[in-house]
Amino acid sequence: MQDEQLFRDTAQKIIDSPAFGRSETYANLLNFLVESTLGGDIPKETTIAEKIFGDHAFDPSESTLVRVYVFNLRKKITKYYQTQGEQDAWRLAVPKGSYEVVLQKPEEQSEQEGQKSSPETTTATRNDRWILYAALLASLLLSVFLWRTKVETDSSYQVIPESGIWADFLSSSRPYYVVLGDLFIYSEYDKEQEVNRTIRIHNMNSAESFEQMAAAFQDPTRQLSQLSYSFLVRNSAEWIKSLTQIFFSRHKSFSIRYMTKFGSKDLLDNNIVLVGMLKTFGLFNNYFDNSQFDLLPSDVLRYQADSLQAVQTFAPSGDPDSFHTDYGFIAKFPGPNNNTVLMCGGLWDTGASQSLKMLTDPVLLQQLEERLRQEFETIPPYFEVLLEVNGIDRTELTSQILHVNRISESRNLWNVR
Repeated sequence: MQDEQLFRDTAQKIIDSPAFGRSETYANLLNFLVESTLGGDIPKETTIAEKIFGDHAFDPSESTLVRVYVFNLRKKITKYYQTQGEQDAWRLAVPKGSYEVVLQKPEEQSEQEGQKSSPETTTATRNDRWILYAALLASLLLSVFLWRTKVETDSSYQVIPESGIWADFLSSSRPYYVVLGDLFIYSEYDKEQEVNRTIRIHNMNSAESFEQMAAAFQDPTRQLSQLSYSFLVRNSAEWIKSLTQIFFSRHKSFSIRYMTKFGSKDLLDNNIVLVGMLKTFGLFNNYFDNSQFDLLPSDVLRYQADSLQAVQTFAPSGDPDSFHTDYGFIAKFPGPNNNTVLMCGGLWDTGASQSLKMLTDPVLLQQLEERLRQEFETIPPYFEVLLEVNGIDRTELTSQILHVNRISESRNLWNVR
């Protein structure tokens, strides 16, 4: 084995590079794999989960957490050798199929890769790969066909069981909107450098806010303009997938709208499922004027159950790309025109994803309904819920219900015309 210090120095050089990023979790993972290799003890997935993520009950048959992180670690190392480390005399790698770290000179690595990818092998692999892709595609199409056939022919098919939360919502004759909280962005043209930039400002999420800022803007060298599109967080596709299964299983259709394009007339005419970060909810944040929670700037929720209890504040913490804590918020409340709104939000997108999962996953939905029954003996027509959500890299989410409140059936929640 090469000099141990060379192993450690090479790993640290990668960790310190811009290509690697600033994730402490990935740095700890690489150092742990290096030290395990030097000690002659190649770790198992369960050991990595325990030492790096603190998961003492990790089951590799139920979670891909370790494999995903090692896969991403390999990509970070590859990116380093494609950029800052292109001229390095030694190259560190974590070969596929193992958690052992190897250190090689570039020519040795190229020779091994060439042996693995000879023309005959490559051709055979490509043929096998196309056969596999075709089989997977056929299987996927067959699964979709069978699923849709079952939904269309079997009226008893349900993604979730009969639910006191969903029953009245899905039995309505009104149309349905799924509204996604999108992020407002705008364009800036720098006349001196002749460069176009797309800009996102944390506390700006509407055309009205942009117009106020643009009206006060005084730099003649920069020209601001509103874009015809916005920015969706990456979890939005999963949100739509989960809701599609719920609606289709009950033979319901829905339309999708973005919050930045959503108007008060849309609110009056439809039942609505709203998903996203709370700061993107626009006119729906009127809700907090009548809630026991206050939505404060800078991603903070404030709660006071009654005048005798101390005020509690809840704010996200940690690194969104590794272990972190977020807060999710669920509310079912009356709209302004005898319609209903289901709000699934988070201070960050982690909380938003888990809030929706609490309503679309059968096990979590049952837990929520049991908690509501414990508090109120029955599931109230309208309620609000605060969740604490812990996650790693926006995956492997776990949650705890912190507070549940009943909401009055009064419809005087809105000031919408």
